Formats: sequence, C-alpha cells, structure tokens
Amino acid sequence: MSVEFEDILYEVRNTVAWITINRPEKMNSFRGQTCDEIIKALNKAGYDRNVGAIVLAGAGDRAFCTGGDQSAHNGNYDGRGTIGLPMEELHTAIRDVGLPFFAWTRRRAPRASARTGLPHRMFPVGHARFGLIA
Repeated sequence: MSVEFEDILYEVRNTVAWITINRPEKMNSFRGQTCDEIIKALNKAGYDRNVGAIVLAGAGDRAFCTGGDQSAHNGNYDGRGTIGLPMEELHTAIRDVGLPFFAWTRRRAPRASARTGLPHRMFPVGHARFGLIA
C-alpha cells in the first residue's frame, strides 16, 4: 500500500523513517492536512518492521516549523469548524508509535548533544508513560 503525501515527505533510510514537513514557503507551518499526513506517516513507520526510529524534520533552511498556519484555516480550520487542528491525535500518535522519536533542526545545540550523545541538531522527543506504579 503506497501512501501519497502533499505536505510532508516520507522516506526510510538506514532503518530510520524521516518525516519532513515540506512547506518551506510557509516556514513549515502546519495545517490540518499536515497533521493528518504526519499521523499517517507515523502509523506507516510504526507498522514497518524495517524501521527502528523516526525523525521529524523541516524542509528548507529558514525554519524547522513555526507552528500552525494561520492563513490556511480562513476561520474554519480546514473544514473542521471549531474543532481545530487534530493536535491530540498527533500527540497520541507520537506517544504511541512505539519507536524512538527525534526532531532534527537546523540550529546547533552543543549542550543538548553533550547530554544526549546525539548529533548537534537532533533532539529526543519526550515520551509520556502510562500505567500503574508498583
């Protein structure tokens, strides 16, 4: 099953799924469609036995992501009315994918690298854990 995307790029390189927000003309701001596509890509990566980690990146050289695209919704959030962007669903997909998840930025962060042992531009995204405490 092939999934086509408009707002993101998806590729697997060396067992790592790269999800790139591909809206550099809008500084990679996201709209409802972007969120939906990232969720689909996370699910695709999560079910792929050849994927061991996921990296979220932004296309272009101006910004990783500037947040929600205020020009995209024109008052009705991509047809979702007052419901807005599917942020809870996106957060749940990131949390539940079951793979290490990182953000790749253009900006260097030497202190974060020293703490995590990761390249200067890669940051682990925190995971929420749910369950009973013994």
